Amino acid sequence: MKYEDVKQRLFAIIDSYIDDTEIREKLLEQAQTVRSVRGVLYSLDKYKNRDFTITDSEFCKDLFFHFG
Repeated sequence: MKYEDVKQRLFAIIDSYIDDTEIREKLLEQAQTVRSVRGVLYSLDKYKNRDFTITDSEFCKDLFFHFG
């Protein structure tokens, strides 16, 4: 799995689950680099506006274990 291949999906999840514009912009900026994935996922979980779908949850878990 290459980060470039999954980055756009992570961006879409951030856009979908984070209502606060300031937090969303910070997460999108941090998500530009693979080094920040773990922190982005922690923040995404903390500030999300609803529970993840099963598919999104599995995707985030995969990212965490692969890149975190």
